[in-house]
Amino acid sequence: MFVIALRNAVNLTRHPRQGFVNCRMTHVLLLVLFATSTASAPSRPQEKGCAWEKFSNASVGLEAWVQRCDYGFRKIDFVAQGHSLAIRYSDGGAPENVIDVIDRLPGESGEAAVRRIFAAHSDQALVAKCVARRSRE
Repeated sequence: MFVIALRNAVNLTRHPRQGFVNCRMTHVLLLVLFATSTASAPSRPQEKGCAWEKFSNASVGLEAWVQRCDYGFRKIDFVAQGHSLAIRYSDGGAPENVIDVIDRLPGESGEAAVRRIFAAHSDQALVAKCVARRSRE
């Protein structure tokens, strides 16, 4: 299992009694993807100036297709950073996590794991207002 971390993402969710609730999550996990097998090829063509490569790191616990890009003035690649996949820009700054891998507790469902991580990193008043919904995709 792996989880995508989205910075400053806004998820508007309809709460049964309170109408729409703005659930702002910073540095918190938002989207859960369960990987049972890794695709043998990328899902779309590469961007101009980029090349697909398979990222695989046992210590992170993740396999993914990523694009290494060279635009001449800027190079972009992906590196392992702790339990995360991070994007690195050649023109400065520390790598930024784009996928954080979390461990589920024994017997814990994916939904419960996301709730646990969200609750641990969010204001409790906000946690009480947010309602988990399954994706329709």
